[in-house]
Amino acid sequence: MKKLLTLAAVVILILGLTTASYAVEFRANGFLKTLTSWGVNLGWPPPRGIPTPDPASPLYMGSFDDTFAWNLIWTHLDFTIEASEDLKGVIAFEAGPANWGDIGTHGGWYPGFTANVYQAYTDFKMPGTDAFPTRLVVGLQPWFFTPAFAIGEYGPGVRVNSTVGPAAISLFWRKMDENALHRSDDMDSYGASVNVPAGPVSISAWEMYYKIRENAAQVAGVVGDSDGFHSYTGIGMRGTFGPVAVTGDFVYGMRDVSYHYDQAGPFDGEETKGWVGRVTAAIPVGMFTVGADFCYATGDDLTDVGNKREWSGYKYPIPATGGINVASLLDAGLVFYPSGINVFPALTNGPLGNWHARAFAQVKPLDWLTVKVSGMYIADNVDNGDLLGTALDAAGFPEDNSDIGIELDLVTSIKIYDNLTYEIGAGYLSAGDALDQWDGTKNVSPDDPWVILSGLTYFF
Repeated sequence: MKKLLTLAAVVILILGLTTASYAVEFRANGFLKTLTSWGVNLGWPPPRGIPTPDPASPLYMGSFDDTFAWNLIWTHLDFTIEASEDLKGVIAFEAGPANWGDIGTHGGWYPGFTANVYQAYTDFKMPGTDAFPTRLVVGLQPWFFTPAFAIGEYGPGVRVNSTVGPAAISLFWRKMDENALHRSDDMDSYGASVNVPAGPVSISAWEMYYKIRENAAQVAGVVGDSDGFHSYTGIGMRGTFGPVAVTGDFVYGMRDVSYHYDQAGPFDGEETKGWVGRVTAAIPVGMFTVGADFCYATGDDLTDVGNKREWSGYKYPIPATGGINVASLLDAGLVFYPSGINVFPALTNGPLGNWHARAFAQVKPLDWLTVKVSGMYIADNVDNGDLLGTALDAAGFPEDNSDIGIELDLVTSIKIYDNLTYEIGAGYLSAGDALDQWDGTKNVSPDDPWVILSGLTYFF
């Protein structure tokens, strides 16, 4: 009887909240994803990069030239609670990623999921702004600027979105990190973005500025507090020129950090200035879509890094605290995926220092089948050393090689139902000399990295 009374009370409460005064529309969407991976020399488990064969290295895991396999389970559940066009709320849940096969994390009895709320915000139109519609987005929300290329993060904050003529403008503040509540000032970020249509294209520009008051140093070995700022400025273009679809992005990143005191050496700070740019073009040719892209990211001079604490390579921003909805394998290089924000084991670490040129073709011979092939050449542009290799010359200094290799990828996507897709992709990289490793006594060339990825995704 007590259970029935409790259930009746819950039903009455729900009905009460959905009267005309509180009428809302609930919508749910998300995905359930299972990814499996099998390969060689892709640095799994982390850190990413070619596994080191040097037993004296702190990164040694005994996995050089060994095959690896893991399984990733990932799900998002996103709720939208909409009262009207002028008022809505979003609550989004994530469980995962959970990588079965990682070291010391997931036993046979423990599922290993990391469950969290990664979005919880209110989005409403400000009254009296019909002439220039303005909305406020308040709470835990996504902050994405060309994700998988520049910034993909979540965090609490306030965003003002406004439309002025043809331009969409956004201003925002967010709390990035809080290490000690009594200080309440560890890290904040500020920024703005604008998007303007211009004929057949849209042009965007954005700025993300991080003010860091505690522990801003990006490298180990500095004892004590540090403060500084990180800044990322981006411009982008999306559009079509006749039948050709073209996208382009450019991001300039800089960091300036001051040490409050330093017990590790004579340095009083560190500095980073680097940029990355890419352009992609695609055109339909019969039943095919063919295209090419080019990406260049500045690389470090490792001598300046060691002697002056100065980095000239593009560095990814502080990693996202939540997951990113990577819905498809089709947009990723399966072996060499130049992003610090991804769910795949990749050759690249956070800093870039490479360029690549790629050609690709995609065909959809059947309504339920899509096939994509691509090939790209990848080169290292780090000076006085290599981005991924650790080879030494006869004098014991890092070798400076440029050839990372040629990668070939094949990805097939099968639509089982309208909202159920299976994908399988294979990637192979011919290892160049910029991947050579020092094993403690001599330089060795790694086996050619390869990977097979498959994923089943239910979208709802």
